[in-house]
Amino acid sequence: PFTSVPFMSSESLHWSTFAELYRDRASFAERLNERELELIHVETKLDHNLLDMLREGKRVYLTGNPGDGKTHIIEKHREEIEDIGAFIELDASATPEQELARDIERVIRDEQPALIAVNEGPLRQLIDALPDDEQEKLQRQLNRPFTFTDEDSHPSNPVLANLGLRQLLTEDVVDGILDVALENVDYEEAPDVVTKNAEHLREPRVRDRIQRLLKLVARSGAHVPMHQILGFFAYIITGGYKSAGQAQKYASRYYQQAFDSDSPLSELLEDLDPVA
Repeated sequence: PFTSVPFMSSESLHWSTFAELYRDRASFAERLNERELELIHVETKLDHNLLDMLREGKRVYLTGNPGDGKTHIIEKHREEIEDIGAFIELDASATPEQELARDIERVIRDEQPALIAVNEGPLRQLIDALPDDEQEKLQRQLNRPFTFTDEDSHPSNPVLANLGLRQLLTEDVVDGILDVALENVDYEEAPDVVTKNAEHLREPRVRDRIQRLLKLVARSGAHVPMHQILGFFAYIITGGYKSAGQAQKYASRYYQQAFDSDSPLSELLEDLDPVA
């Protein structure tokens, strides 16, 4: 679990809690409280599209790989989703298949909107237990994930939203993550090396170079989930050290830590390291 620390402001995340994000290879939503999730949330088109689809009465199957952010986005918008009256399945893997299939049949019969979080492997198994029409429509979307027809847009049809296909290393998203790292984190009690790294990342020239670096990673076609990108920035600012003494002693400059072997993007940046 994350370390409990005092916060300088209810509107900011303590730098040492931010430092721990780099170590979290799974879902943030299982480790952070509601306020902390709000502070690290980076809004994307998915936020608006997901709620719009539920308002239209759709059944949305939110899929992807572990750590892609399914739980996070549901918890972030849980109140709005519940207000819409949608059925929520936070983790289909934790619910017996036949029980979930019965719930989905009821949702279809009652024309209730639904949001079902399920990893892609378990989804392929679940499909066989669903009504024939639901099976056919979901299977079609699994087979051609980049195609969306007028038939799929009908309110009564299920929608497959695969977070594993999102490309998050875009200029807007990276800017949003930088804003989180610099505006929502309190560095007042951080050691000099950490505060200086944060100050450098505020410089337009540095931000531009980081953007260009991550665009090269994006061109490789690599899928990098949100938690991994957040972890990357947590690491290059803090070195991953939550103790002020350790950070002051062992953390280095942001441009060195970006290519460290412990960096969450180390494998993707290995061939781009200028001193390698």
